Parts: sequence; structure tokens; C-alpha cells
Amino acid sequence: YGEICVCFSSNRFYLLNMAQTSHSPLPKLCSFLTAFLLLISLSTQQRVAHSHPLDDEAPRVLLKKNPLGACPPVPPSPSNTTLTVRNLRFSDISAVFAFGDSISAGFGMKTKHFATSFFEYRGAAASSGGDEGEVTLPNLLKDVRGGKELKGPGKGKEFPWDAIMWKSKIVRPHYPPVDHLNAARSNGRTKELPLQLAYILSQLKDEGVTDEDWKMATILVGANDVCSSSSCQPGSESGPEVYGQLIRTTLEQLHKQVPRVFVNLLPLFNISQVYDIGIKSEYCSLVFGAITECPCLTRHGPEGRKALGDMAVKYNEQLRQIADEWEAKKLDDFRVVLQPFTAYIDIDDEKILSDLDCFHPSLLSNQVFAVALFNSLQQPSSKKPMHLNFDNIEVKCPTETTYLQ
Repeated sequence: YGEICVCFSSNRFYLLNMAQTSHSPLPKLCSFLTAFLLLISLSTQQRVAHSHPLDDEAPRVLLKKNPLGACPPVPPSPSNTTLTVRNLRFSDISAVFAFGDSISAGFGMKTKHFATSFFEYRGAAASSGGDEGEVTLPNLLKDVRGGKELKGPGKGKEFPWDAIMWKSKIVRPHYPPVDHLNAARSNGRTKELPLQLAYILSQLKDEGVTDEDWKMATILVGANDVCSSSSCQPGSESGPEVYGQLIRTTLEQLHKQVPRVFVNLLPLFNISQVYDIGIKSEYCSLVFGAITECPCLTRHGPEGRKALGDMAVKYNEQLRQIADEWEAKKLDDFRVVLQPFTAYIDIDDEKILSDLDCFHPSLLSNQVFAVALFNSLQQPSSKKPMHLNFDNIEVKCPTETTYLQ
């Protein structure tokens, strides 16, 4: 098509996506062909320069200290306790669900080589994964529940059909046998939160979730909004006010339709750091040139990357205001808490990034996020952790007097 340049060097394909600057009527097709050829060219190459290569996809604990099984069981609150969302023990949580995008869907975190790793590993996703042996929030909660399973965690992996459009429709937005109550969608944006909520509502009965169950929801969304080309320009439709209103509307509907929910809001990190680390790698530079996952990161130069960081700060301020608004309501059966650690992530090493695309969080990152969220839930707002130690994070164990916060 005259849009893709394929060069051979050292037994590798190097692809230049000319469709990014072309005026051809076939840019989407050419972009797809570029990505497809990249997939083929890397199918026999294993990228092991920085992280922990996986010989298979069996559960692997990459943390120096395995947090699974480290915490003793905590009995649930006594039946004669007047239980509210403000005196919940960790063991009182019976169900989990998640909203978000490819980060929460676990895209690309386990890698052997490009062609066999193009999956969402939902069973290992930090906030909602339930595969046995994976370091996830549900599995840490399961430990303190004495091994009792939670309702709703994702299980296994799936190809990201939820990110593929055909005739203006998503090929498959959700796949309940794998997703369960993880409604996150690769390439998802904040405007799709109502659809994700609708999916969760449609699955509650099938997952055995009742009104009497205490539930934990985690929301991490907005990366695709700030990554869009329009977000690099003034007057973007993905502005912080629109973002904030969409989050507010979703929370209002969740509160109205699902009782007994504790909500974690996770802020955005500065995505521009991904470029600063990735561009130093030959492999990552190749991927950035061939596949555009975040236009503001790779298409708009330093100004676009600065806009990414600035927009994330504004989005996060919206989340802080929203958490304050809900906290002021002092409700007994619904609470929204900002868990701030994700806003302060320093991407200073390639091991934090996926071996697949140098963009999504790696398996190590997901495990660190899971432990960090578990720890953050034990601390009041003034003492919540602001820094992640990717080299030596340790789980903190709750007791009978530790309440979710």
C-alpha cells in the first residue's frame, strides 16, 4: 500500500508506520497491517533485557517476599455488631469488582514473546484477579478470610476482543467466564463507565452477589482519555471537568443500585515517564514507532508529553474532590476513598513496564500495586503511602481492630 516500510537488519524486521503522517484514505488499514507485521516479526524473539522472563504462564511471585499466606486469618465482624462501611474488617468483604481500562484488565503483563502474549491476564490483575497463586488484592483478602473465596474476581486470560471495533461496534465488550465482575475494557475511556456499570449489574446475580454482601469496587480509569490526541490541545472534550462529572454520575448510580459498597479511587500516574524510560531501549523504540497506544506520548513531542503530565494532575484533583464530597456525606453503606499511591509512581526502570509493549504495567508492577492497595486500605488518609518500593515492598497484615479506610 505504499504506507509501510519494512527494513531488515540483524535478522529483524523494522517497521515504520507511515500511516501516522499519511493523507491516504487507508490509515486504519495500514496501521493494522503495521501492527500485524510487527507481531509476526517479533513472534520468535524474547525480550529479556530488563525483567523476569516467564517460561510459561503459571503463577509467579516476583516480589522478594511472598505476601501470599503471610497474613493470618481475621474473623469477620460478630453478628451482634452494628456493621457500617466505617467499621468494616477486611474479612467482611465478600465480593470485588473493577472499573477501568487495559491496566485493570491486565493487558500484556505476562510475556514470553510477542505473538503468544497478546492477552489480558485478568486472573492476575492487581485489583480484581483471582487466579490461584497470583499476588492480587482478592487473593490477599482471601488469606485474611481464612481461604474463603470471594465473589467476582477475574479468572484466566483472554484475547482483547474488547479493544477491537468492527462496523462501529466492539467485537466483544465482555466475556463473563473470564471477566466475572471485572468490567474494565482495553482501550476503555471514562465515558464508557455507565456501560461497565451496566455489565456489573447484569452479572451480580450470576456471581451469587446479594444485597447483604459487602463489596469492594476499584476504579482506575482515564489513561486513554489523557492519551488521546485531543487531550494535547486546549478545549479537549476529555477535559478534567468532563472526567469528574462522569465519575460522579457513575458513583451516584452505583450507590443507588448496589448497597454496601466500599469504593477505591486510584489516581493516574504521569504516563510521560513511560517514554523517558522506553526510548532508551532499542526494542521499545521500535514498538513506539510502530504501534501508537498513546498519541500524546509519541506523536506530539515534548509538548504532548508535558500535556500528559499536566492533565493527569488535573484529573487527580477531580478524584480528590469527589472523594471529599462522598466522605462529607457520612453514609453508612457506601464510601468512596482515594488511595493515592498510584499518582506518585516513579517509572525509573524498565522492569515496571510490560515486556510486550513497554507501555502497560508488568507482572511485577501488578503485584506491587496489589500489595500497595492492600496496605493503603489499612491507613487513614493522612498516613496513606505515597511511594512504592518496587524492590522490597512488604505486606502489612490487618487485625480484628483494623478497619477499611
